Amino acid sequence: MADNDVSFCQHAVIEFLVKEEIPTADIHHRFQRVYGDVCKGASSVRRWVKRFKDGNTSIQDQHRSGRP
Repeated sequence: MADNDVSFCQHAVIEFLVKEEIPTADIHHRFQRVYGDVCKGASSVRRWVKRFKDGNTSIQDQHRSGRP
């Protein structure tokens, strides 16, 4: 699976677990067990959890200026 596909899947899983009200630290620990080396970092998981809790339901990365 390509890195982009893994990232997309992880975003979907984060959205699901946020709706299940799983704590952020537990989400990251689960990711470490399941995804191993391709696991998102803790800060990235926190950022995505915040996005979903704030009501942003898009699981795509948002475009930013200067981003290739």
